[in-house]
Amino acid sequence: MSQDQVLIEPPELWSEIESSVAKGVQHRLVWHKQSGKKLDDAEQAFGRLEGKLSVFLKQQRNMFTAIGGLSDELILEILQYSIIDEEPRYNVGRRKKAALNPAFSLCARWRKIAVNTPSLWTTISLPSDLRFFRLCRDRSETLPLKLWLSDHKIGPKESIMDVLGTPLRHLVPRVATLHVDWSGGDCTLNAFFKMAIGQKEWPSLISLNVSNRDWDLDQAPVLNTPMLQELQFYGGSDDLRLVPFGKLVKFYFESCTLDSETILTILAALHCVEHCEISNTDPPLGRPEGDLPLVVLPKLKTLRLHTLEVEDAARVYRQLETPSAATIHFRTHTDDDPTNQASFGDLVGPEMAHCEKLSISWPSDDIKYTLESKTRGTITFELFSPENAPPRFRHLSTLSTHPTNLTVLNLHLWTLPCITILIPAMTSWSSIIQIGVCTEETEFEKLLTVLEETPEVVCPKLTTVNCSGTKFSSVRMKCFLQCRRNYDVPLQELKTTKGFAEPDVEIFMSLVPILTVFDSKLSVCGFEPPWFQTCMCNLDFRDQEWEEGA
Repeated sequence: MSQDQVLIEPPELWSEIESSVAKGVQHRLVWHKQSGKKLDDAEQAFGRLEGKLSVFLKQQRNMFTAIGGLSDELILEILQYSIIDEEPRYNVGRRKKAALNPAFSLCARWRKIAVNTPSLWTTISLPSDLRFFRLCRDRSETLPLKLWLSDHKIGPKESIMDVLGTPLRHLVPRVATLHVDWSGGDCTLNAFFKMAIGQKEWPSLISLNVSNRDWDLDQAPVLNTPMLQELQFYGGSDDLRLVPFGKLVKFYFESCTLDSETILTILAALHCVEHCEISNTDPPLGRPEGDLPLVVLPKLKTLRLHTLEVEDAARVYRQLETPSAATIHFRTHTDDDPTNQASFGDLVGPEMAHCEKLSISWPSDDIKYTLESKTRGTITFELFSPENAPPRFRHLSTLSTHPTNLTVLNLHLWTLPCITILIPAMTSWSSIIQIGVCTEETEFEKLLTVLEETPEVVCPKLTTVNCSGTKFSSVRMKCFLQCRRNYDVPLQELKTTKGFAEPDVEIFMSLVPILTVFDSKLSVCGFEPPWFQTCMCNLDFRDQEWEEGA
């Protein structure tokens, strides 16, 4: 507004408008021969104008609210966040009116932005209300699509080709991401793709996610997907070859009764894979006989295989050739079977030669051994244990017999190994300089007893103990620190949590040069086992998760 403009107050404004309208009506209608009819028409027109004026005033009022002050760019970003990775709900009742995203209709301005932004309409679900399907198809213009395909809502008298096949074939050139949820019924997934698509090319398809509950023994068709990079498949291994594997970068497969030979056959086809996860819900009891192929995965960054019997896991692991920096995670079943040729200790043991940091934890029903090195990727082996059963650590004795450069040992366990296992193991690991432990108070005292063992000093190079998250007696800690000093191997640093030393740290402060006390609210523990109501350790256990953005 320029400086020479005068701001008219609302009462004056309305008075001026009213006077102007009255004069206009009188001038145009009062002396007209048909003034009666014209006045009726004017009255109706004023009624319509009143509604428009009310809408206009509401729009003006919205401009002065916080949300009304948002820029178009920010509103568009909000609308985009409102639809990210959200499966459409309009496939639930396609005979009813499809429900738009509520954010699209927040107000006239938001609706206008939504209607004129093609990227907001690129998610389509089949089956769908025909009018809504066409609306999304047309408003998305020529952009790549994310398509959800399901056979759950197809009626018994409906044609699967009419409801799914024809619209899918029309969209195939534009589909970049495809989610398939298939239950089977009268038409298997394999039969549907053969009938509806055949060898028609999917030129834009990059990511495919398939959940196939109706396992089909027929030969699966190989879809023509030259650009596919990511496959997630839930179903039988016979149906897995739905697409070529040659260019896959990310691969996730969940099935059951997969033996070592089947797993290696799948991995051998993944020449370009970087991130791979195979989940085996019911490992077979029988084991394949004969030699297994050597599998080379030159581009691998992360590999997760679970769950396998220990012997099957050992067979697979021996046949893998991966980059040294790859992160590997194996989950195995307990190996109580006396006929097993390989034990869990034998599986993990050879890797101790490259291990500089060993972390043993019990986060749920599994005992987890994580091996880390500066020159190699992290390798994790999990051993399943029955629910609520205390962990058994006989494998620790096997690990301690293998040569190693171990310098850091972390123990995040409800119960520690017995003293008869801990003493020989930790005696053999003579290069340890740091121990981290989070456990019960009585179990922690067990560890202190081991570190006081004679005549041979256990862990003579030990300089740091991190017992954050563990409660302990200050008197017992004083005895331990004094003992290590008497053996001429004094501790240089002790890390604990504020308030966890009972009664306080004053008793032993003079016996350790560096005392680090963590705030209990600043825990960096990577998990919270059920027996720790609130874990307050600072051992920083963290799984190497699948990196979606990698």
